[in-house]
Amino acid sequence: MAGLSGKKRSPFLFLAGAFVAIAALTFVANRRSGLAYEVSFPLNDGVAYLYTRGDYLAAVCHDDKVYVWDWNNLSAKPRIVEVQSDQTVLLESGYVASVRRSGAYAMVVADLDGGREDKRIPIPAGDRRVYLGANRSGCAAAAVLAEAGREAKRGGQEVMLVDCNAGLVRPVVALREAAGDRVTSMAVSDDGYLVALTGERAGQGWVALVNVEQTHLVWDKQLPDLQKIHNAVFSTDGRVIYIRGTDSTVQILDSNTGNVLKRLLPFRENRSTARSQDVQVLATSNDGRFMAANVSNTVCIWDCATDKVIFSKWPGHKLVSGLAFSPDSKFLATSDSRQGGTIKIWRVPKR
Repeated sequence: MAGLSGKKRSPFLFLAGAFVAIAALTFVANRRSGLAYEVSFPLNDGVAYLYTRGDYLAAVCHDDKVYVWDWNNLSAKPRIVEVQSDQTVLLESGYVASVRRSGAYAMVVADLDGGREDKRIPIPAGDRRVYLGANRSGCAAAAVLAEAGREAKRGGQEVMLVDCNAGLVRPVVALREAAGDRVTSMAVSDDGYLVALTGERAGQGWVALVNVEQTHLVWDKQLPDLQKIHNAVFSTDGRVIYIRGTDSTVQILDSNTGNVLKRLLPFRENRSTARSQDVQVLATSNDGRFMAANVSNTVCIWDCATDKVIFSKWPGHKLVSGLAFSPDSKFLATSDSRQGGTIKIWRVPKR
């Protein structure tokens, strides 16, 4: 009986041992891959974009919800704020701002804890599209009003400074008009003094820099080798701007002049592989040491001092929609634009 009993137990012991072995292999594989943690939450329609503000990690989702975690405790339940806008930014002191159109455009500032509306700031948008952005700390916000649609008779954009504390919007500068201009995104420098606009003009990639403190256009450039510039991010010191366009590179521009300083290829392939190297999302680390990009669903991290790729990984997302470094620059979060995805936290290689 004892021998029979031992034989009956052996399959269970085998299964238990196999489970332990698989768990150990998975742990080792994750360690080697750089995966540190996965954040699970009731994601309905995917993440539109992802960013860090102070100690917060924010995911703006396609279901009109913003999920906010504390980087110091990612296992805790996120704060959830419902918004009615795809233009949403996290501000300092636990507030979220979104641009909503209900009869007239307005920027609504709401409390993160309960979604309670704190103030509503009118924005004179008319038939123009509003692009909203904030700097890394969330203390400076700006809005860009752009002609809606490629067929707009009048081109041109207007940059406005948003003072969320005072509840005011102040016009900064109106860019020169050019029929067919199209804005795709905007970015705010860490010090809050500069706003970069990207898009296309006359069939070429276009980028402009506005000084919101001195209320003037610093420069605007057309880049003939790009059909369009999708988005831009500032370096932490504001000296350079990283842009992604319709070619296979990340381009680095001098903030003072707009001149192209460098072109970074994500992989070692040559330019003939441009179609397979579509650069989609950019992010810079808080300490200024790293820049990350999603390249055809492969996440790459560059060491800014050497321009070398130090991390290259397919994160397992169906479509990468966002990148965000942790406040201490030791981790990188990635998000999925498709339904049912997760946010993954990756270790940044030590240098």
